[in-house]
Amino acid sequence: MAVSSEFVDWLAERFAPLGPVTRKRMFSGVCLYVDDAVVAVVLGAGFYFKCDDGNQAAFDAEGCEPFRYSRGDREITVNSFRRCPDSALDDDDAMLEWARISLEAGRRSAAEKARKAARKKGAAKKAAARKAATRKVAAGKAKTT
Repeated sequence: MAVSSEFVDWLAERFAPLGPVTRKRMFSGVCLYVDDAVVAVVLGAGFYFKCDDGNQAAFDAEGCEPFRYSRGDREITVNSFRRCPDSALDDDDAMLEWARISLEAGRRSAAEKARKAARKKGAAKKAAARKAATRKVAAGKAKTT
């Protein structure tokens, strides 16, 4: 099922008070970002907000199920996206509040990814330096023999 561009436009208008809203295609849907942080994803099967440990209790309290899809004979659950509460679809203030807590989750997720990338980059630099030092020592030994 295709994603309705009108619905995505409607959501972008609701999220606009949080900052510039951008859209990126994702699988068969569209991801909505505010300041480069994921806020929500719209798929043919529904609309899901970004979720993490910081806002999961709020989604649980509203009975918002995680995103699920089937792959072969298994069902995959993606806990980092939760279905939008029905009440938010009828109340712009509620929609904005859910978007706000999802933006916070998106920012936490982006910060964690950046920390992991920096650690990985630092580890790669150290490994390259050790390798270069080993080559230099080996080259020095080869010259002396």
